[in-house]
Amino acid sequence: MQNYKQDEKIGEGTYGVVYKGVQKSSGITVAMKKIRLETEEEGVPSTAIREISLLRELDHPNVVKIIHRDLKPQNLLIDQHGMLKLADFGLARAFGVPLRIDVWSVGCIFAEMVMKAPLFPGDSEIDQLFRIFRILGTPNEEVWPGSTQLPDFKETFPHWSAKPFSTVFPKLCDEGRDLMTVTLI
Repeated sequence: MQNYKQDEKIGEGTYGVVYKGVQKSSGITVAMKKIRLETEEEGVPSTAIREISLLRELDHPNVVKIIHRDLKPQNLLIDQHGMLKLADFGLARAFGVPLRIDVWSVGCIFAEMVMKAPLFPGDSEIDQLFRIFRILGTPNEEVWPGSTQLPDFKETFPHWSAKPFSTVFPKLCDEGRDLMTVTLI
């Protein structure tokens, strides 16, 4: 750590705190994660070991075969040249879940950028779900075959129709709405 200068805190999660820092020899701005250890007897958490292993595999900005699983505005870092970098690979897996999760997350982040507020700002699991249903429509067999057979699907869910994205994102151009459609639906 003596090769780096730690600056201000830029984020905090379950497993640690992320700081903005500078590599002393090059002056390059870096993100530094300080892992939170409950007790020293526990050793390094397996999540941290997995995150370190995944980060060591990343040597090119176009790397594939990694599913992030926690894309959100707080995990996006943009440098002074506009280069986007992902942070916090603590939940990442090599093909542990479908890529669709990250695509959905990108859609939610894009919507938040457009609206300057979260698209689905729920304060509980059911509120979150209903906010999604109110915009995208309540799932049914026609739009999502098998959805009504899922263990947590309830026939008593309110039935909302999908709102046209032209009303949800009125200032967004057609291409932007198309991007929203392919990421969120």
